[in-house]
Amino acid sequence: MTTGDFDLKGPADFINHIYSVAIDPERMGELVDSWEKQLGHSVAGSSNVAGATSDAVVAALDRVISAHAQRLSELLANFRTAAFIINLQGLIVAANDAATAAFDVMPGHRLTDLPIADMGLEELSLLCSTLFEQGGQGERVSRFQIDGTRHTVLAHLRLVEQPDAGRHIIIVTSEQPWTDGISQLLAQQFSITSQEAFVLQGIARGETVKDLSDLTGRSAGTSRTHIHALLDKTGLKSQAELVRLAMTLLHSTASTVTPSLGISNREPLYTLNAFTLADGRTIYYRIAGSKNGRPFLLLPSGQGFIRWTDKAEADMERRGLKMIAMVRAGYGPSSPPPSANIYDTAADDAAQLLAAEGAGSCPVLAICDDIKIAHHLARRHPGLVTHIIGAAATMPLQNKQQYARLGKFVRFVQMNASYAPRTLPYVSLLFFHMARRLGNRRFLETMMADSPADVAALQVDEIAAPLIAGTETILTPHFMAHSVWSKEIIEFAKPWAEQMLGSNLPLTLFNGTTDPFSPIETVREYAGQKTSIKLVEVPDAGQTLVYTHHALVLDELEQVCGG
Repeated sequence: MTTGDFDLKGPADFINHIYSVAIDPERMGELVDSWEKQLGHSVAGSSNVAGATSDAVVAALDRVISAHAQRLSELLANFRTAAFIINLQGLIVAANDAATAAFDVMPGHRLTDLPIADMGLEELSLLCSTLFEQGGQGERVSRFQIDGTRHTVLAHLRLVEQPDAGRHIIIVTSEQPWTDGISQLLAQQFSITSQEAFVLQGIARGETVKDLSDLTGRSAGTSRTHIHALLDKTGLKSQAELVRLAMTLLHSTASTVTPSLGISNREPLYTLNAFTLADGRTIYYRIAGSKNGRPFLLLPSGQGFIRWTDKAEADMERRGLKMIAMVRAGYGPSSPPPSANIYDTAADDAAQLLAAEGAGSCPVLAICDDIKIAHHLARRHPGLVTHIIGAAATMPLQNKQQYARLGKFVRFVQMNASYAPRTLPYVSLLFFHMARRLGNRRFLETMMADSPADVAALQVDEIAAPLIAGTETILTPHFMAHSVWSKEIIEFAKPWAEQMLGSNLPLTLFNGTTDPFSPIETVREYAGQKTSIKLVEVPDAGQTLVYTHHALVLDELEQVCGG
C-alpha cells in the first residue's frame, strides 16, 4: 500500500491515491491535506493537478475498487457462523450476514463496537495488535462473553495479506444467530410459543435457568415451566437433547440468515411515486404533509434530504402544507439525465412534475447547494417560482477568503470543482466508495465532523433514521450517484453571484452560525448586498437545519404559501 505523503505528479499517481484511500478510508484526512496544498497553487493561477479524465477511466477505476471489496467479502463466503474482517485501524471492512445478525455489526463499525464484555474486548484487541505486528501467517484463538450475559463465544483469528491493501485479520466466531425462521419452524412443527423458543435459544447458548430468569425478568419457576413444555411438545427426554435439536436447526437454517441492522431491513421510512416525463424518462418523487395542502417544491440537496422527521412531517400536515420532494435524474431509481446541461434537466423535470401535481406557481425550499438550482428553475421557467427559501444554503464562492472559511472536506470538493474540475469525477468516486466501506451513518459523521451541530443531530435517533434512509437515493449496495453528483458540483462552482443578487424573487435564508459548509460570514456578505434578502441566523445549526429547526422553516413556508 502507498505510504507517506500523497504527491500529485501525474494522472497515474492521482488514480493510485484515489484507490489507496477508497480501500483504506482512514487515510482520507491525509490525502485531503496533501491535495489541498497542491490545489492552493491553482487558486493563485497555476495548477499542477494533472489528469484529463473520462467516464471510461472512472468506470474502470470503479470496477477495480469494487472488485477489491468483493474479494474481501468472498473471503467470508464459506463461513456459516458469524465472521468478519478488520483492517489495521480496527475498522470492520467486511462482515457476513451471520455476524450482522449475531453482533449487530456491519462494514463501517469498529472492533470496539462488538457487544463484548470489557475484559474480552481487551484480550481480542491485544491479539489483533500482536498479529498485525508479527505479520506472516499468524493465527490465534480467543474467547469472550457477550456483554451482559454469561454466553461464551470462541473466535479464531487469522492474518491475511491482500494485494494492494495490506494486512487484514479474519475473525471467525462460533456464534450462529437465531433467526425468525427457526422460531417459525418450531411454531409450525411443535406449536412452540415465542417465549418457549426464547428459552430454547438460551439453552442452546449454554445459559442456566437463573440466566434465563435474569434475561426475561421472570421467576426461575417460569423458566422451568417453559423447559418442561419444550420437552413435552418435542417428545425429547432431556435438556441435552433440546440443545441437539437447537443446534440441528441452527445448522440447517444457516443459509436463511438475514442482517438485523440497517434502515433497509426496517419498515420503509418513505415511499416514492413514479412520473414519466415527456422524453420518456422516469423520475421519482415523494409527497409529505397534507396531500391536498398548499404545495411547495423541496430540492433536497445531493445528500438526499427527502424524508424529514415524523414530527416535522406531521407539522406540515397540521399546517396544511404539501411537500413535493423530487429525486432528480441520476439519483435513486430516477432515470439518468440526458447529455444536456445538468441544471437545465433538473429545472425542466421539476417544472413538468409541478404541473402534473397541479401545483401551479409555488415556493421552492432548497437545501445546501440546491439554492442555485432553485434560481436556475426560476430563470428558466418564469412565473413558476414565487419565493425561494434556502436552508443551510451554500453561497457562491468568489475569493480566497470565502474558500478559507469552509470546512476541510467541503473546501476540498469545491476547490477541485473550481480549479481542477477534471479530477472531480475521481473525487466523487472516492467519496462514494468511502461511504460503502464506512457505512452510511459513519460516512455522514465523517463528512460532518467539522460541524458539532450536525454530529450531535446524528446522535438523535429520530433525526438519524430519516437522514440515513434518504442516503438510499445516492448510495445503495448496488447503486452510486457519484456521476451526477460530480456534474452538479462542477456546475455549482461556476460563477452565479449575479444570478442570485440580480433576481427579483423574494429570498429567505436560514443559516446556522456554526455551519462550516456555508460559513455565516460569507452568507452575511451576500445578505448585506441586497436589502430584499432576509437572513435568519440560527445558533448551533448546520446542514441538518431542516431536521433540528424545522418549525422555523415551516413558519416561513406557511407565510409565503398563501391562503
